[in-house]
Amino acid sequence: MSQALTIVKDLRDGVLSANLVGHIDAGSDYSALQFAGVTQLHLNFKGITLINSAGIQKWVKFMQSVPDTVAITFEECPPNIVNQCNLFANFTGGKKVTFKSFQAPFFCETCDDSVDILLQTDQVLSGGKVTIPEPPCPKCQSKMDFDGIEDKYFLFLTR
Repeated sequence: MSQALTIVKDLRDGVLSANLVGHIDAGSDYSALQFAGVTQLHLNFKGITLINSAGIQKWVKFMQSVPDTVAITFEECPPNIVNQCNLFANFTGGKKVTFKSFQAPFFCETCDDSVDILLQTDQVLSGGKVTIPEPPCPKCQSKMDFDGIEDKYFLFLTR
């Protein structure tokens, strides 16, 4: 059963902020996002629970439709969006996108538990180099380790 994409938007002073919730799939409709008078587009992916191949095709077409005069920012990208950015160089529709924040998987050896941690790009990326933090475990406060292949997961930040 598909959870249709919902877009909650807010336009203020030329900045269009859109929270995306649900599935990015063949039925996704981006017509609610209009760009008249828009200079910045902030897309928050926190609520995206699934993205499939048909959804990627529609997404890329949407991104290509964003005027070149609009600065685009991705925020709170969950691992499923990060993975698509890494797999498909054209995920951004050929647009320059600023990644403000994203989630990354971490593992706590003490608790034997995995959790996705929200990271701010400016705290991870400096001078084109990625530095992976060791955040405290939300349960026991022990240092957590990144739970993935660093060169592959953080590729989207250095493209």
